[in-house]
Amino acid sequence: MFLACLALIGGSSAIPFINYYDETPTVLRLMWRNQIASLYGVPFSVYFLYQVWDTIKWSSVLSWGMLGEALACSFIRTFASILYVWSSSFTIVSHAVYLANLSGVFLVCVSLVRGKSTHRFEIVGSVIVVAAVLVLINDSSSSKVGEDSGKGSIVIGDLLALATTPMWAAFFILNSYLVKRLPSMVCFQITTFIQMLMQIAVYFWYFGTGGFVSFDEKRGMFGWASNENIVWSLLVFGPVTCIFGSGGYYFTASYFPPHIIGTIFLLEPVLGQIFGILLSQDHYPQILTYIGGIGIFIGVGLTIRGDLLKSNESQTNIIPEEPVDSIHNHSLLS
Repeated sequence: MFLACLALIGGSSAIPFINYYDETPTVLRLMWRNQIASLYGVPFSVYFLYQVWDTIKWSSVLSWGMLGEALACSFIRTFASILYVWSSSFTIVSHAVYLANLSGVFLVCVSLVRGKSTHRFEIVGSVIVVAAVLVLINDSSSSKVGEDSGKGSIVIGDLLALATTPMWAAFFILNSYLVKRLPSMVCFQITTFIQMLMQIAVYFWYFGTGGFVSFDEKRGMFGWASNENIVWSLLVFGPVTCIFGSGGYYFTASYFPPHIIGTIFLLEPVLGQIFGILLSQDHYPQILTYIGGIGIFIGVGLTIRGDLLKSNESQTNIIPEEPVDSIHNHSLLS
């Protein structure tokens, strides 16, 4: 639970801390985050890999299944992150985080459609969350600093954030498969490297290559290390957002099932909004956001309670078992 709390704090800081790099393209900000995360994460990855080196099943790691999962996980997280951060340019932090973290409710709905066992508390909690989200979206009076109340594009931001929900659900599921093969931090490093390659491709597509390989604080690949940004990058952004936040998602996947991870992180908006206000990015939310937030808290509590009761009744691990098929069993070495 301590790891989950650190991940929650780090995850809450993601949007406001990334937006500290203002006037920088969204995809470049995310690229900086991944570079800093890799810089801090390599020592942890080496340590954890050393601890389990003799127990690793290399035929499973060096397989087409592992490659497919890593690529899919990286692809989904790359574009979900772009939409997520982009949404915060239009809507306040609490809205973006609430709506992007509905993956737990989404997975409960998928379970219902598939006819899987679902506790009544999970169903009731999900219904309450959906209703609360509708209230949240109707709060068009909240605004970002620099915008007049009710005159911003908050609905556009809300819809962009909401569009990432199924992406994050898929990410959590795929990540839960990856951490069965290798330590969490190693999986984090692998997918982070792949994400950086994808982000470079996206950046070149939209902005070209001019001035990219430089320390320019607005357009350079290494702009995070410019004189203006390096202190923030290494002393604040790196430890809090990259290690506690990004790395924390991978750690928690080793201890919690995907839909519970998605649901727990619905608590991010409270801390995230505080960060956003302290960094002068958002105004204080209006009444509908508070009402919607309270409703989401109630729904979250019921969903988690329902999952615990279902787990006690079944006495089984509810993390989905990895599919066994010819692709997963075929080693890249063969």
